[in-house]
Amino acid sequence: MSERWQPDLIRFERDLALAVAAAPDLATALERLIDGLLTLLPVDAAGVYLFDPSGRLDLAAARNLPASFLAAVEHLAAEDPRTVLVQAGETVYEPARIPVPDQDGKGALHVLAVLPVRDRDTVIGSVNLASHSAEVLPTELRPTLEAVVANFGPVLARARAQDELQAQGNLMQAALRGARAVYWQRHVPSGESVADLELLSELLGNPPWERGAAMNAWFAQAHPADRERMQGGMEALLRGESARWDEEFRVQAADGQWRWFSGHGTVIERDHSGAPVRIAGTSMDITDVKTAAIERQRLTEHYQQVARLEAVAHVAGGIAHEFNNLLTAMSGYLDLVNETLDPDDPRRRDLAQAQQAARRAGELTEHLLTFSRRAVTTPEPLQASRVVQQVVRLLRPVVGHQLQIKRNLDPGAGEILADRAQIEQIVLNLLLNARDALPDGGNVTITTAAHPVTRSPAGTDLEPGDYLLLTVSDDGCGIEPAHQRRVFEPFFTTKSPTEHAGLGLATVYGIVERLGGVVQIESALGQGTTVRIWLPCCPADAPAEEPSRPLRVLVVDDDDAVRRLTRRMLAAQGFEVLDAPNAEAALGLVEERPAGIDVLVTDVVMPGRSGDELAAMVRELVPAVKVLFISGHPGTGPLRREVTVDGVFLQKPFDSRLLAAAVRQACQR
Repeated sequence: MSERWQPDLIRFERDLALAVAAAPDLATALERLIDGLLTLLPVDAAGVYLFDPSGRLDLAAARNLPASFLAAVEHLAAEDPRTVLVQAGETVYEPARIPVPDQDGKGALHVLAVLPVRDRDTVIGSVNLASHSAEVLPTELRPTLEAVVANFGPVLARARAQDELQAQGNLMQAALRGARAVYWQRHVPSGESVADLELLSELLGNPPWERGAAMNAWFAQAHPADRERMQGGMEALLRGESARWDEEFRVQAADGQWRWFSGHGTVIERDHSGAPVRIAGTSMDITDVKTAAIERQRLTEHYQQVARLEAVAHVAGGIAHEFNNLLTAMSGYLDLVNETLDPDDPRRRDLAQAQQAARRAGELTEHLLTFSRRAVTTPEPLQASRVVQQVVRLLRPVVGHQLQIKRNLDPGAGEILADRAQIEQIVLNLLLNARDALPDGGNVTITTAAHPVTRSPAGTDLEPGDYLLLTVSDDGCGIEPAHQRRVFEPFFTTKSPTEHAGLGLATVYGIVERLGGVVQIESALGQGTTVRIWLPCCPADAPAEEPSRPLRVLVVDDDDAVRRLTRRMLAAQGFEVLDAPNAEAALGLVEERPAGIDVLVTDVVMPGRSGDELAAMVRELVPAVKVLFISGHPGTGPLRREVTVDGVFLQKPFDSRLLAAAVRQACQR
């Protein structure tokens, strides 16, 4: 027996050692071991168990063992008698029957041998051999077989360690890829470098980089403003003058975009003199984080600018309040003087010039409040075509003379219910948007037209009815298709943050939506942009009923000149007028005549109780009273609520015609 098996065992031991040593991984090493054992020995099945860190035996590889058996013995607990036996390092040769059914008529399986696998003095597992025959293994085979298994132990341990190292490497690689971090190494003496070129390709497109020179190409693709700083830090690390390399820099992608990276590196190997031999590190794509940080900084600067503008607007509002009181008195008394003169009196021309100057001063004050976004929103019927005509003329110096503005305005397009300032804001922002699209000049066309709607235009949800269609078209550069979906988003802009806050078209969208309209934009690169706005027209008013007696109006204003003027204006229009300098005096008059006050005309900002507080108290005494607010001061929250619920607002300065119209409008509320 010995002479028969010995040559085969010697060759087996040699060939197996070579085959296992060349195995690329643990699974291959185990397969080659089991194949060799089944080929050489008179056995029908084999398996290899390995200990896991918890002391449990796991079946690592097996051949010719039935599935029902594998399911039962895939794992053996640390306290299982078979595990204890293997852990003790004892070799067992006995034909123990395995409790599995007969397979293909070959008979039951019998365990012929259990041999411990050691790495140095540590048992790391076992090799189990089985056969359908109950004959024990020949005694002559046992020493060589035990030597083969013993020699296999260190090889198996190394293969297992390599597998674990590879698994850790794969896990690390997955973590780095998940973090969009490129791992790199550089051999300092040769200058050769390696990096995760696949991930680099995903992040930057398809850079023309070759393995072994990735870092050189990496630096070559860096932004010129970052390259010198980036290379200086790396050279200090290569010379051993710095322990770490930490930089943020930009690298150009294949599409021409610059992507931000956070780079970190350190020395991982030195020579006998301490000089760096190998360095390694990561470069993480932080473009999204950097972009978000830049956006936060831009928003912070924007909010600071808004705060400064709010402070300026607050001061301007206070000045405008007093200025509008003066203008009201000036223009009002000019009207009264004008009415005393004969139609042919030459002094009427002088008064007309003075009145025109007062109106222009009032318009300037109104625009100051409008563009500082402090003006009260006072909806009134407007001829939009007329307002657009005036606004374009007023804004010509603002938008520049390089634009050729063509107007096709239909005076019969109908009235809309809006605040003049809202229409001004719409036209201003659309003209500024066109100006930006035509830096070298070009054509802008503004059109108004009546537009009855029976079916909603594509992409809109307009209710059937009469609308005014406002269209602004330019022949500028156009808007990219990807940006057209976002042009109405607040703070979205394709311009530099120092040029625009990204609120122009968002403001237009918000105003149109509040007015119950719809805005659409169409654009093509190189062909220009068209913005269409549908605004609902005012319904026809029913004829107002004539009152049976003159309306009694109570005027309340702390400015004596304005109060006296307002009283004279209303009296001249046929109203019966009372007046008071403050809320307390006004309440006294109301209590004396609870049934005789039809309209309360009150200033908003007064010492003591404000106009809206007075209105609330008067309504308690006279529930049917109508309210007209007058003010030269920009509106606040309470004033807005009063105006939108059941009051009317009239901005100072005003003339007798506007005042009388506002009183009648209040009576119709």
